[in-house]
Amino acid sequence: MKISVLLCVFNGQESISRAIESILEQDFINFEFLIVNDGSTDNTEKIIYSYMEKDSRIKYFYKSHTGLTNSLIFGLCKASGEWIARMDADDYSKSNRLSMQLKFVENNRNVVLLGSNFSLIKENKITYKSNLNLIHDFLVNDLIKSKAFFPHSSAFFSREKAIQVGGYRSSFLKAQDHDLWLRLSEKGKIACHKKNLVLIYDHQNRVTNLLSGYPQYIYAFAAIVSYFARKEKLYHLESEINKNNIEIFLENLNQYVSNYRYGEILFLKESFKKLFLSKNYFSIIIKGFYLIFQNLNILFLILKNHFLSVSLPYSFFIKNKNNL
Repeated sequence: MKISVLLCVFNGQESISRAIESILEQDFINFEFLIVNDGSTDNTEKIIYSYMEKDSRIKYFYKSHTGLTNSLIFGLCKASGEWIARMDADDYSKSNRLSMQLKFVENNRNVVLLGSNFSLIKENKITYKSNLNLIHDFLVNDLIKSKAFFPHSSAFFSREKAIQVGGYRSSFLKAQDHDLWLRLSEKGKIACHKKNLVLIYDHQNRVTNLLSGYPQYIYAFAAIVSYFARKEKLYHLESEINKNNIEIFLENLNQYVSNYRYGEILFLKESFKKLFLSKNYFSIIIKGFYLIFQNLNILFLILKNHFLSVSLPYSFFIKNKNNL
């Protein structure tokens, strides 16, 4: 089996049909389609069953509700494909996604992880088209600085290499992909397909929108610090992560980030992002000036961090590496 498509869902009745159909309509047909239902209480299961009757490539699993990370761990264990193609229940894969990604990795044998560019959809309209970095060194830099990166729904990665590095880790309730991508980058090349192969649907319950993405950032911060620790062969933190014992570590990260007012910085960035995506130019001018006037000190920190390339995870690591 060449490809295992892995979709995990919890109460996804509003969007799962769109996601399933986008996979079943792929122009590459030699795949298994693993759907892990994380204890949904709505009509998700009924919808999945309706597609199972039509297509034998679907392999369905129901489990108690334990969250996305544990569902991904469960699904990865059930997969048999050489390559894992991730899919979220609220997104959409273009019909040539699997064929394009498989062709890319077969032509670039050193690539262990491949994402793609994407379009962001809000209220059935394209509000953003990505133009991401495409090659390993730039992508790793984007990961360690938490810059724009390809979405989880576009990820196409080697099952063998993922298992070698420990797969998804249960310690990472969020940013589990960020953590795995960094570990994969240490075993081979990562890349991003220049073509737009997925549509990402934006909504208020999307993970990166909750609390302006702050909880997601803290876990990503943890993944980055652990990456720096591995680079310097400091493995105590890795041991604690693998034992799912990182509560104190996360508390320390949260306090460190709070001291740098990063929560306020993140919130302001999201405010500007939403403002510009509205494309209401009168509102952009009026509200933009108001945001600038109200947050001059925060804007100074953003500009300082940008021009000095300040990496909070790296500064935390340097100050605390003797205790990691």
